[in-house]
Amino acid sequence: NLPKEEIDRRVRAAAKFVGIDEDLFEKSPFELSGGQKRRVAIAGIMAMEPEIIVLDEPAAGLDPRGRDEIFNGIKNWQQSHNATVILISHSMEDMALYADDIVVMSEGGVLCSGSVDEVFCKTDLIEKSGLALPQITAITDKLTDMGLISKKGIYTVEEAYLNIKKAIEA
Repeated sequence: NLPKEEIDRRVRAAAKFVGIDEDLFEKSPFELSGGQKRRVAIAGIMAMEPEIIVLDEPAAGLDPRGRDEIFNGIKNWQQSHNATVILISHSMEDMALYADDIVVMSEGGVLCSGSVDEVFCKTDLIEKSGLALPQITAITDKLTDMGLISKKGIYTVEEAYLNIKKAIEA
């Protein structure tokens, strides 16, 4: 029972978070691409302004740019609404960038949970669950083993860049 103005405000705000142009508002769902349909579905949930959102593979099948836009929109919405967002994903690269905490599950049970650093340092459990650490982690761990950089456990390209740059400048 929200006033029409409040519904309109919420819809426009949610659409903005996930990168939906207002020109799509008048289109039939049958005219939308798969990525646009996914954005509309996520925006529909955001417009309800729940305290908790659970999203299962929200960026599956999207190109890298679309994936980043979706995850950035979700993260921005979470922060601006002080909401809890539970993301289900097999992409540890995405989780390294966007998650505050991670729960690794296998066969219906919890294998481990904690911050990104706490969970990703448990390589054996990650692999046991059928997941893989971010590719950049394997590369930078090898560079650390070779003595070329000093930090192990790097999970993002940005962090790898900063550590490699620091090693080169030293």
